[in-house]
Amino acid sequence: MSELLTAEQVGEKLGLRPSTICALARSGKIPRVKLTGRIIRFDWNDVVAAMKSGQEKPGKSRRARR
Repeated sequence: MSELLTAEQVGEKLGLRPSTICALARSGKIPRVKLTGRIIRFDWNDVVAAMKSGQEKPGKSRRARR
């Protein structure tokens, strides 16, 4: 396991807001590590692996644009 990062740190690396990172984690699109009931962290290597295995970029909608 690599260093555990906060949602803010992951968001900075990906160019996303921390709230988006938390939403992606809640939906199961990226893995999280629960330290307590309210404190979560992210293993950067696991986040990158999850993104590579996904079909879309996090934070982007699958909805067709009109």
